[in-house]
Amino acid sequence: MLLADIDTDGGVRADGRFWVITAVYLAVVIGWTLWMWVYRPLRNGGQTYGMALLGLRIGRIDGEPLTAGALLIRTILLIVDLLVSGLVGLISMIATRHHQRVGDLAAHTVVVQVSAPAGAGSTEDS
Repeated sequence: MLLADIDTDGGVRADGRFWVITAVYLAVVIGWTLWMWVYRPLRNGGQTYGMALLGLRIGRIDGEPLTAGALLIRTILLIVDLLVSGLVGLISMIATRHHQRVGDLAAHTVVVQVSAPAGAGSTEDS
């Protein structure tokens, strides 16, 4: 038997290794997600790596400091924003005054431009 097999009656049988591997996989995915979308922006001025490259950051709509709770809400609702190939988030950003996705609306956050994107230099000739 592999980690999981399909019985002749159509049921699925899994041995203990399947559940251990699944638990480890889920722990890694959830841990990475929380680090990337909650911990890193909380400790780095509201920026993920991509936001830093683009000169963007996450801020609270009321100007208050970011909280882990607000970032967690944004992260959980990313699932909603990505529904229908991201159409839900796109419509939300088009329809709202501050171009917020569903997660931003729920967490009372907004993504703002803070500087020119990294690597965007002058176009003047030397």
